[in-house]
Amino acid sequence: MTRYIIDPQRITDYDRTLEQLEYFLTFCIFVAGRNSDVMAKKVSDFYYPKPECLSPFDWVHALGSRVTTRLEDAKVGQYKRIGRALWECSQLYDLRTISVGELETVHGVGMKTARFFVLHTQRHANCFVLDTHIQEWMRRLGAEVPNNVYGNKKAYIETENKCRVLKTAIHPDLTVAEFDLKIWSLMRDKKSDEFAKYWEQAKQLQETNTTQPA
Repeated sequence: MTRYIIDPQRITDYDRTLEQLEYFLTFCIFVAGRNSDVMAKKVSDFYYPKPECLSPFDWVHALGSRVTTRLEDAKVGQYKRIGRALWECSQLYDLRTISVGELETVHGVGMKTARFFVLHTQRHANCFVLDTHIQEWMRRLGAEVPNNVYGNKKAYIETENKCRVLKTAIHPDLTVAEFDLKIWSLMRDKKSDEFAKYWEQAKQLQETNTTQPA
């Protein structure tokens, strides 16, 4: 089996080197709305053969306008968005401490991509990727979640704040990344005994530790 730069099954790592952070941010930009296994391969294709003396984003900077050609050679797609995003990312200062807001200033990096990167690279991240499994979890606990939460930044932030309150009440000991994985695993098997028991316990904790969000 070919080993790619990014393993899409093991994306949470709080101890990445700067080079690994640059590879992972590339993956986050590539994968938005697309298949993670396919895009993991595209990251490897795009950066091969990068000179070992250059970091990923130093190489992007050195390529200049040839970035688009490299993306085309790797058949990444969305060349205009991704090319500009990578170029602007090569100008960022420190990916180890970068905020969601700073990432959102990059063209082609939206609310989900910015949070996805921070969530899986910073141990104390307190942002939420509101994917389908998280939205369903919130609704089952009585929270109102807009149908198109990514269509409005104000609505997203309000929903994210509701999720933060619920997570703190029900899963205070988990990091946000651990919480995300737990809910994703829970929602995969809705016929299990664990699934039924979970909601009874969760709602008790919700009632005890917080006021149910509107």
